Amino acid sequence: MYTLKKGNIIIEICENPLEIRSLKFKGKELCYQQDGAWGKNWPFLFPIVGLLKDNKYTYENKEYEMKRHGFFRDITDFAVEDESEGLVTFSAKSNGKFQAIYPFEFEIKNQIEIINDEVVVSYEVTNLDTKQMIFTMGHHPAFLSKKDGVLTFDKTEHFTKDVNDQGLVAEKPDYKFEIQETKIADLSFANSAFYFTQDLKSSWVRYEDSEIGYEISLDDYNTFLLWSASDEENFICIEPWLGIPDPAERENNDLHAKPRMLNIKPEESFTCELKIKFIK
Repeated sequence: MYTLKKGNIIIEICENPLEIRSLKFKGKELCYQQDGAWGKNWPFLFPIVGLLKDNKYTYENKEYEMKRHGFFRDITDFAVEDESEGLVTFSAKSNGKFQAIYPFEFEIKNQIEIINDEVVVSYEVTNLDTKQMIFTMGHHPAFLSKKDGVLTFDKTEHFTKDVNDQGLVAEKPDYKFEIQETKIADLSFANSAFYFTQDLKSSWVRYEDSEIGYEISLDDYNTFLLWSASDEENFICIEPWLGIPDPAERENNDLHAKPRMLNIKPEESFTCELKIKFIK
């Protein structure tokens, strides 16, 4: 376990699989600690987010199979590339290990930095292949929450909870839930339901209860989920994504045709960041 510490903030990071396991501000834990129904802390999603229809896609007339949220957790050779006070960068290369499920070679760097009372988590993906690389990515952090805790968006967001029997959302969702500010107790996660929008408008979302408060930046993202394993859990996943799951109506499963995917040329890189600013 790698420990990053500066000022009021202490972060514990598991290197393989790479995942933040603990984030403390003034001694108060922010991260869910796997003491409930879910066995993860803060997964990163790559090279897809959500589900593929039938868990399959095609590329250059070859069919591939990939599980929900991709295979980032299966990258097990991350190493520290750079470190200084309040900053660490991990990196790993694909080295042909994932060709059976993903036909591209790549490098991923994860930088975590503490700046005053703010944590900046950034991911950089570099195309090491000779062809254009197609991918997307997102965050899936689980934060401790209280029933009287309040979530606030800086703009009104519209969510759907409707999914088909595969857990896929319609191409044009019926947005039935309007949220700008809500108590956690007023959200329903029965049967592992989630709130989903692919039309994110807000620049930030804030969580606050009697003990802790923080804002999460959303500027780099276009899709957003709220999820918990059930209404009884002590956590909520606040998930900014850069792409969408396969629409339920999708017929063409060619990767080139998958909506909202990112494309980078050989030797090009793409970076996204998530900022968590503590307000109390």
